[in-house]
Amino acid sequence: MAASIRRVAFGFGGGVRYTGGMADHRFDTAAVALCLVMLGLLAPAAHGGEVHVVPSGLDLGEWPAGRVTEAAAWIVNATDTTARVTGIEATPAVKLATAVPLSIPPHAARPLKLTVRADPRAGDRLRASVRFTGTGVESLRLTITLASAHPDLRLAPATAGDDAWAPVRVAPHWLDLPAAAPGERRQATVWLINTGRRDLDVIAARGTCGCVELPDFSPRRLERDRVMPVTIAMLGKGAIGQLQVKHVTFVIDGEDPLTVELRMPVIDPMESRVRRYLDAIERDDFSTMRALLAVDARIAFGASDPGGPHTRDDGGPIPTWDRALNAATTYESFATAGSTVLVRRRTINDLYRLLDGDARETDVEFEFNEHREITAIRFLPQKDGDPERLEMFLEWAESTHPGSRQTLVPSGRIVPDPATADLWRERLAAWRRAFDLPPVHLGDAG
Repeated sequence: MAASIRRVAFGFGGGVRYTGGMADHRFDTAAVALCLVMLGLLAPAAHGGEVHVVPSGLDLGEWPAGRVTEAAAWIVNATDTTARVTGIEATPAVKLATAVPLSIPPHAARPLKLTVRADPRAGDRLRASVRFTGTGVESLRLTITLASAHPDLRLAPATAGDDAWAPVRVAPHWLDLPAAAPGERRQATVWLINTGRRDLDVIAARGTCGCVELPDFSPRRLERDRVMPVTIAMLGKGAIGQLQVKHVTFVIDGEDPLTVELRMPVIDPMESRVRRYLDAIERDDFSTMRALLAVDARIAFGASDPGGPHTRDDGGPIPTWDRALNAATTYESFATAGSTVLVRRRTINDLYRLLDGDARETDVEFEFNEHREITAIRFLPQKDGDPERLEMFLEWAESTHPGSRQTLVPSGRIVPDPATADLWRERLAAWRRAFDLPPVHLGDAG
């Protein structure tokens, strides 16, 4: 996991490029987002909230196909009002095992238990995005990854969380911090949760080296049924390419110590800037993107494209389009050579799921100048969709719903207009039914 970034977030999803057949259908959300940044047309979106799901992502590893696996997370309410979970929205493979409605008092936490069924097709990988319904929890997301193995595989039972008898626990037990260059600082929050029957004194917290910091920790009493947030920071240290592993131990009067493991890859400074840029796209943080780009930054589609800057707005707010199509992007690898960083990007959305059931893979090359600013971004498709399949769909859509071609691909291009997302989904689903193609499960974020 250290060698890759997994983003099940919206905002950098649905790159689409079909070449051949009727025309050149080409669109890339990252490219358009970059163009809008260069033009100053978009501003950063506000983010916030103090109700958390901990951890925010669960990687359950590999399980026999068809097996139902237990998983658990915590809903932590750090606000002054009661939060309430009335249900979840997720793929059919994910079920809520905790009784609802579930109320979380102010500054308290409650366990959330789920069951996940491994896809019966051995070798498939489930990526589920769980959303919560209720009061104060609407912005929460929990991502679940689970791989299906051969049914004969024998594994030990899954653990769904801490021992039930433990009077105090820490969530999560480990932190996979974002990769950092030497000297860079990364931080995250863990929660001490008092589930016992008495108040507890948290006496101390200690890191295993000077590179671990606890900037806001101080000894204090943790009342029963309450939570205590602790920020843990770590500085990048050591050789580029190594995984930096450290620990923080919490000392609690009358209880066994609690330990959190910290893991952070140490990477090249240029790669760190690329990761920051990609993360800024997903968070709609355009001020950070501008700060990482050179003034004359260019973007190009394919090695033979003369570049830009491309400054057309191809139809609408990219994050809204991605959300409408349940886009999910995985950055599979990063390779640094000279003044360039090459990233392998894998994208899936509802359009891809319905059209040919496969993701798109693109090599994205970032070029830097001597000031470590990004001067060029080149998109080099490695695995595209079948242009004949798209053309077959468009011909069917036009014959059954005249005007569909002009609406869906005006001027021969797929336009990322959020208003057409539902139409794409509706027409593609009807096309699959008309040709007796297998049904597709949508909205599972990858």
